[in-house]
Amino acid sequence: MSIKKSSIIVTLITAVGMVFTVAKQVVIAKYFGTSSELDSFFVAAAVPSVLGGISIGFFSSSMIPILTPLKEQSDKISEAITSIVFFTLLVGTIVAIFGFSFKELPIMWLTAYSGEKLTYTANLAGYLWIITGIAIFTYMLTAIFNLYKHFVFPGIVNLFIPFGITIAVLLSGKRIGTESIVIGWLFASGVMVLFLISIFKKIKINFRGLRLNNSYTKEIFFASIPIVLGGMPFTILPTIDAFWTSRLAEGSMSYIGYCTQFTIAIDTLVKNGIYTVLLPFLAENVNSDEEEIFWRRIILTIKYIYAILIPVTIYCIFFKYDIIRIIFERGAFSSQSTKYVSSLLPYYLIGGLLAMVPVTILNRAYYAKKQYIPFAIIGIVLIAFYFVLAGILSYLYGVYGIGIAYIAYWTSFLFICSKYIQVPLMNKGLFAMILKLLLASAISVLIVHIALSGVNFLIRGTVGITIFVPFAYLLKIHKDIEIERLLKIK
Repeated sequence: MSIKKSSIIVTLITAVGMVFTVAKQVVIAKYFGTSSELDSFFVAAAVPSVLGGISIGFFSSSMIPILTPLKEQSDKISEAITSIVFFTLLVGTIVAIFGFSFKELPIMWLTAYSGEKLTYTANLAGYLWIITGIAIFTYMLTAIFNLYKHFVFPGIVNLFIPFGITIAVLLSGKRIGTESIVIGWLFASGVMVLFLISIFKKIKINFRGLRLNNSYTKEIFFASIPIVLGGMPFTILPTIDAFWTSRLAEGSMSYIGYCTQFTIAIDTLVKNGIYTVLLPFLAENVNSDEEEIFWRRIILTIKYIYAILIPVTIYCIFFKYDIIRIIFERGAFSSQSTKYVSSLLPYYLIGGLLAMVPVTILNRAYYAKKQYIPFAIIGIVLIAFYFVLAGILSYLYGVYGIGIAYIAYWTSFLFICSKYIQVPLMNKGLFAMILKLLLASAISVLIVHIALSGVNFLIRGTVGITIFVPFAYLLKIHKDIEIERLLKIK
């Protein structure tokens, strides 16, 4: 299947997943609002989410480039994957057991929680450590599917998580609180494994002939340290946020949680199709010494992403209050919650969409070329930068200071990554396209604001898009994007 068809199909599945995710967030907002109880859930998830997020990057970023040359050699690929499965089961089990056994320690280190709040948060963390152990195994299985460019089935299976959480909260949210979130998540994770192990029908796993010292396992193992460090910039921020927000007003972690979840939903919808299918194709380009096609894919992908994200960001910033009110304001999510979340949202839209998303694409370029160490070093330095800056600014400006630090962090990351890998992101063509997109977005928003003030938000949004599209066409933005060239690459 070509990169075009794969991207379109995965994007459609992602769109369905976004509907499920939004439904999940709406239900969570209705039952828990921005309460101390939801703060406890976000804090409990902070450390386990670091390992879970790193696992996604590790398996997709190391396994696929290293195992790509072996795909047509059944004996060698079977030997390599058998070793990986064994190690993954071992690591997942250790993470689940140790995390559950010492579930209170990370909470005590991160926060000033004590008494009942510490106990409640630690109980949630216990569930989440078990979920993380299972997730490590599911990410490995998903990476094997992606290695063979089978993107649809694991994409569908991933829908189980938001569906399971939503059903669990609806059935038991009032009775057991945020514990319903983790119970639904745990059940869905177990069901996912049962479906994903079907990949072993294609690849023979032979534990009797297990050889842990084969060259491919060693290469993946030695790549694991810089890959783990390189994955931390995408996963450790909630842990740092939990540390600083525990010293702020109640609800601060929940405000950040809603903003990041909203941003991730847009990010995933726009990026996930091309992002999921890109690495196997890039790895093949590197393996075949197709340097020109490799860089063309990177640049055109970033152009495509910016073409969508810039107008989306402008519209979401302008209509932020209406969006949050319509999606979340019901039940325990009050008008006060809407006020705080919507006022914080622009920081996460700018940092999370316009800066972080291109960094994730550059991350694919680094890993396809197996440049794990440079990306890891950049990440470690910037994590320290974020920790210090978030601490200083949160002291001065509260939760908004953390939002400012978020923008500074991802903007710095984008600039440094593009400079090191020598990607000409800020060339004249891309810069001109960005200016045109900003102009078209700003003009359409202003026209709607002036002409349709007081009109229903959905009508204003529809009219705004209707104005933006022809205006963007007149500015020839479609030619700047070069979408035809991206889709024609096989």
